[in-house]
This record gives sequence, C-alpha cells and structure tokens, in this order.
Amino acid sequence: MKCTLFLALALVVSQAQSQVSQNIILVTTDGFRWQDLFRGMDSAIANNSQWNQGDSAGIFKKYWAADESERRQKLLP
Repeated sequence: MKCTLFLALALVVSQAQSQVSQNIILVTTDGFRWQDLFRGMDSAIANNSQWNQGDSAGIFKKYWAADESERRQKLLP
C-alpha cells in the first residue's frame, strides 16, 4: 500500500514539475500545523496547559521571538 501510494505521489510530482505554478500543497499525518510551518510557535497553544505540560516558560525561552521569521527558524532550524 505504501509503495503504491509513493509511486502515485512520485508520478503526480513529476507531472507537476513540468507545469509552472505558485501553489504549494502541504500534507502532514503527524499533526504538524501549517501555521507552525509558516508563522513559527503559536503563543496561544504554548500558554494552554493542555499542551505545554506545565512548562510554558521553557517553551517560550526555546521557541519564542517577536519576529515571525525568527520564530520559524527556532522551531524548524
């Protein structure tokens, strides 16, 4: 199943490379959010005790920056 899916994806990508486009499709299966990819850490999620395991200060120290591009760099070096 995975091999068939990979081959189908490779075929689609090879067809797409011949066309000029400015669209990007991001498919994730692990729960990675597109907002995190393009904007960096989300402070609302970091402050939510359901997601921060009680250590929002450590998360902010490691991943927060005032500039959006710097946040992206810290989250995805």
